[in-house]
Amino acid sequence: MGRLGIADYGDRKVHQLSGGERQRVAIARALATEPEILLLDEPMSALDAHLVVRMQSELTQLQEQLGITFCYVTHNQSEAFAMADRAVIMSDGRIQRVGTPREVYRAPANRFVAEFVGANNILTGRVQGTDGALAVVETNVGSLRVPVPTNRPLSAGDSVNLVISADRISLSTQGGNHKNEIRGTVITEQFVGAVVTVYLDIGNDSEMRVQTQQHEVDALELSRGTPLVASWNAEHTFVLPGN
Repeated sequence: MGRLGIADYGDRKVHQLSGGERQRVAIARALATEPEILLLDEPMSALDAHLVVRMQSELTQLQEQLGITFCYVTHNQSEAFAMADRAVIMSDGRIQRVGTPREVYRAPANRFVAEFVGANNILTGRVQGTDGALAVVETNVGSLRVPVPTNRPLSAGDSVNLVISADRISLSTQGGNHKNEIRGTVITEQFVGAVVTVYLDIGNDSEMRVQTQQHEVDALELSRGTPLVASWNAEHTFVLPGN
């Protein structure tokens, strides 16, 4: 009770407890049996945003203090990645990817996982040829250079999916020194604190998401229709087999 900060709640009625306090009481009741594993099935789904952040910290500290396994089920990617030592992505009852949050985010096992993590751009193309550690892939928005996977050689004609994380992409008005560049125009911006997601129309009914810092966007003076160049290093493209 003391660890959860609810020692003084004994005389209160249920309706006198806040959402976060009720969650802590429920966890205390589950822990009273001294389980080896604690299953938490979307425990924060009914909480306000500010309570979610606080409960994430409290649950992480509690798990470290008790030293037991917490199996946390959620559809919220940010919750899972913020708290997990090991993440499991499932679809239709089957495991699609297991790894640390960083491994799952940077190296998705398949297109489903790449789309699930939410901040990835996925382009489909066909290999035109290889040059050492790099391959040239033709997509519907231009030719791109990508790394040849160490565990799966690429050959001309292979169909591939290219995964580019939104935070790996730079924005400028003139382009830069990156190997891959795509020109587009601003559709809209999504502001979340210091981070902004810029949505670009890159032609052929395709769009690209770019996550960057607010101060960098301010310097570009963006508005709907502003022409920009999205660029990134070839090695920041993750290559998956095509469908």
